Amino acid sequence: MSVDEVEEEGPSELEVAESETAVAKADAEAAEAALELSLELLKSSQRDLAAAEADISALQIQVDISRFGLQRFQADNDSIKFYTGFPSYNHLLKVYSLLEPSAERMTYIYSAMSRRVGHLQGQWYLSMSSFYFL
Repeated sequence: MSVDEVEEEGPSELEVAESETAVAKADAEAAEAALELSLELLKSSQRDLAAAEADISALQIQVDISRFGLQRFQADNDSIKFYTGFPSYNHLLKVYSLLEPSAERMTYIYSAMSRRVGHLQGQWYLSMSSFYFL
């Protein structure tokens, strides 16, 4: 067998094995990179989920408040008259707009008491207008 005949036979088993190893190594590196990207996406998705859950909680509080706040009665002047004595929602808002600047600076007895029982200081769950309404 001459050298020319060996070249015509094709790559040796060693060359084939090295080629397959290189392909497998490249595949493994690509899989590792895809795994790292997937982990980053998972962490990002978990952060987004936590933020969305916090938003949902905040929105749920707003929904609960709106059920008991002034907005619940804005279309019902009879209820406004019954609960406040004002003839309409607009009258109530006008009076509130006059009182609002002072109301925001007042210290409420319930606020002082809630600090003692562990509530967050300065955090209101009702709007000032709903608080005034109640």
